[in-house]
Amino acid sequence: MLDVVPPDPGRLLAAARAIEGARQDGEVLVYCALGYSRSPSVVATWLAMTGRAGSVDEAVERVRAVRPRIVLGDEAKQAIAEADERAQ
Repeated sequence: MLDVVPPDPGRLLAAARAIEGARQDGEVLVYCALGYSRSPSVVATWLAMTGRAGSVDEAVERVRAVRPRIVLGDEAKQAIAEADERAQ
């Protein structure tokens, strides 16, 4: 994935599932080179997919609360929502 480019929902879902799988072994650190959109998109997808956030907007705001400079526009939110729908 390229940073600040709308992510592919399938890749977001695969990454979110990888986070959930890795959590079986303990804490998981999610990061990317800049931290503006790739890792925040994946974490927001994971939050929504696992029910830790009630909506995509809530998931994004939870990420933004700890990483205020994230760049997640409407296209990214749409991709997160689509990944979350596929997970169900």
